[in-house]
Amino acid sequence: HSSEIIIKVLDKDGHVIKVHRQRMHSIVISIAYMFADLLQGQIQSNYSMPLLSSTNLTSPTSYNDFVLGISFNGPFPQGIVLGSGTISQPQNAVAMSTPYYYGSSANQMIYGSPSISLSQSSTQSTISITQIIRNPTSSSETVSELGLIGTAILTASMTSISPFINSASPYIMFAYDIISPSITVPSLGALQVTVNMNFD
Repeated sequence: HSSEIIIKVLDKDGHVIKVHRQRMHSIVISIAYMFADLLQGQIQSNYSMPLLSSTNLTSPTSYNDFVLGISFNGPFPQGIVLGSGTISQPQNAVAMSTPYYYGSSANQMIYGSPSISLSQSSTQSTISITQIIRNPTSSSETVSELGLIGTAILTASMTSISPFINSASPYIMFAYDIISPSITVPSLGALQVTVNMNFD
């Protein structure tokens, strides 16, 4: 089964007014870099890992140390991040185009903490991430992109193997998808967004 994105649009009273489903298309190039690092079995990376910060999800900073792993279980921007832009080659995306940052002003949204679960059967394993994202403003907002962003756990330096979280630019985009057709979030409404990553 293909990995999928399910988005429920809620009105201000919490009623479901629309359900959008689409295939999850991309696991972005940042993760390919990380897997390549792990397969090399060495600390010094041959790749320049593009990392993001909580206040800048559009212009990554290059970081050349070994990436040990990623975590999604935390506050914004860990988890699902939405935006109103698009990227022409989403499979190569390493950052968002026009993200909605956390806040209650225009062009911002309130992000709940992600709920993460793992289910397994004899034929498939599924990682599910579900998150409530609210539009706190008096205007509707349009969603046309979705990023799955986690904290990158890195080595402290090119010569150290001690993991740490780089406080200046600790985030990595794990996946990026264009939401098509775009979705309108009503004033004071919300989205319940679920990303199901299926592994056969």
